[in-house]
Amino acid sequence: MSYGNQPYSDRPLRPTTLHPDTVARLKPLTLAAFALTMVNGLINVTSTNAQLDQIATSSLGAGSVTAGMLFGLVFVAGLYALVYFPLMKGQPWARVLGTVFCSIGLVGATVSVMGLLIGDLFSGLLGVAIIVVDVLWLRAAWGKSRA
Repeated sequence: MSYGNQPYSDRPLRPTTLHPDTVARLKPLTLAAFALTMVNGLINVTSTNAQLDQIATSSLGAGSVTAGMLFGLVFVAGLYALVYFPLMKGQPWARVLGTVFCSIGLVGATVSVMGLLIGDLFSGLLGVAIIVVDVLWLRAAWGKSRA
């Protein structure tokens, strides 16, 4: 009993690159998700900085927290690059990694949507936009290709 392809089979192995249509659909969605995430992160940095200025009792100080949040933004940009550039080369593992990051982003965006309940309209709407783009990304990544 053997698994997979029979020895010397004419049946081709799984493709080693993604279909060009899939890559073409994922490119703008990845860039849109990156842009929305960066805007959301910058808004969080500025709003947190304003809150820290009001409180002024933090043992770390506003500068440390802001630096940490900016480092987080740079780190997230690196993760998007880790998905984007191999994805443009058609690497299948980049689609899997993008799916993992997209799923994590959906959880974070759902928390942002809760901002609508407390009256933070812009953050809530930005969360809704991130959810829409992430769902479209997942659909484009794993849906049937046109060809």
